[in-house]
Amino acid sequence: MWIEILLFVALLVYTFWNVLFGVRPKNYPPGPLRLPIVGSLPFLGTNPLNTLTKWKETYGNVIGLRFGDFNVVVLSGYETIKEAYDKPEFSGRPSLGPILLIAGKEKRGLVASEGPHWSEQRRFALRNLRDFGFGKKSMEIGIQEDVTDLISKLKRQNGSPITTERMLSLVVLSSLWSIVAGEKMSIDDPKATELLNTFNAVISTTSIAGPTFFMPWIAKLAPKMTGWSSFESAIILIKGFMRGKIQEHKDSHVENNPRDYMDVYLDEMKSTKDSTSSFYGKAGEEHMLVGMINLFGAGAETTSNTLNWSFYFLAENQQVQKRMQEELDAVVGRNRLPSLEDKNKMVYTEAVMQEIFRKSSIIPFGVFHNLMETVTFQGYEIPKNTAVMSNIYEVHHDPKTWGDPEVFRPERFLSSDHKSVIKAGPVIPFLIGKRSCLGETLARVTFYLVLTGVVQRFRISFDPNTKIEDKGIPSLIRFPPKNKLIFENRYD
Repeated sequence: MWIEILLFVALLVYTFWNVLFGVRPKNYPPGPLRLPIVGSLPFLGTNPLNTLTKWKETYGNVIGLRFGDFNVVVLSGYETIKEAYDKPEFSGRPSLGPILLIAGKEKRGLVASEGPHWSEQRRFALRNLRDFGFGKKSMEIGIQEDVTDLISKLKRQNGSPITTERMLSLVVLSSLWSIVAGEKMSIDDPKATELLNTFNAVISTTSIAGPTFFMPWIAKLAPKMTGWSSFESAIILIKGFMRGKIQEHKDSHVENNPRDYMDVYLDEMKSTKDSTSSFYGKAGEEHMLVGMINLFGAGAETTSNTLNWSFYFLAENQQVQKRMQEELDAVVGRNRLPSLEDKNKMVYTEAVMQEIFRKSSIIPFGVFHNLMETVTFQGYEIPKNTAVMSNIYEVHHDPKTWGDPEVFRPERFLSSDHKSVIKAGPVIPFLIGKRSCLGETLARVTFYLVLTGVVQRFRISFDPNTKIEDKGIPSLIRFPPKNKLIFENRYD
């Protein structure tokens, strides 16, 4: 009797789901089987990167999926991704669980906002971040001060095996935070370390194959089991920290005498009279809070993880490290830190950085987009409010483009005489299109100055007493293996 009832309920659920969601939209891109309720999520497996790449071979560069509550299209191939992301219809952000938890249902901030609000916030950020240091000599000097502090801390380890995640996050974040909030973050700052540990723990354990993103109702029904409660606690902690910093600025703010980005944002809100503006009233307050969280999160996790991957690759490829150090010694010497003026003279170092960007692919699926309108794209009809993912990892690891993508080989970016850098294939760590990373300038400068400053001074190797892990951690951000490293002073 109970078996018959269960079968009847299962059939009812299956029929109901198919009526509402199960039928593919007309002329929707091809894709794998869709199960009731969960769609194709179970078929992603434990390594979505490999699965999506295999699906590309079967279904092509435009794959049509159903993930839980959402229609999802996955784009592969550089030209396909570029064609899509240059179109305004692809410039939205989907209403995924974590996005709404951070940005609210109205989608505030720099990352989640859409339409005129997004355009207004992005233009304001680009203009004013540039005014407060992006691309200026003062920014370079500030980063070099942070590099000096980092070198001092690494020297104090006396060649002991260490992990570098948190100290690199704070070094990277320090320069950005001085522009945003007018203050440096110390490598030893306990409050900042707590925030970063919380943020990192959530990001590193959040998978696109879990319910957090595409089935938020399940995540909320079982918050501990799905990790939703940890995510929510982390966002509450970060929002509390950011509200405190904003309030400090409000308390000491002098109108039209801005000290930093937060001050100029407060001036903009006070002067805005247009009720439709993203700077007006409560909307302005919410955009400011979420925008600061966006800047904090981007500064904390992206460039720092690229640096962590860099040290892993260089420890694994000692000849590459040695050749890079020889170039640094020849161009810079040992009496000063590398500067931006040196960059164009160090061809091999530039090739190494390009290979690090390619091989690490730290944002393997890009940042989720959303269709603002129904579109016809490459012969398929994709409905409004379809979430869009871009397989950046596949672009960077396609054997047809790279030949041996799993090999760390900077020489692929060098001319035959090794005197200039060439474009061996598309490398897009900062994404492409209308919503490419607005912090690219700062990220590239910070990455270059920290990487060369450390490699100039230290020989980097794995701890010989621990097993070397050779696989990154799959999540929204691709984290490097958790190996301890030894930084041995080259100058002793």
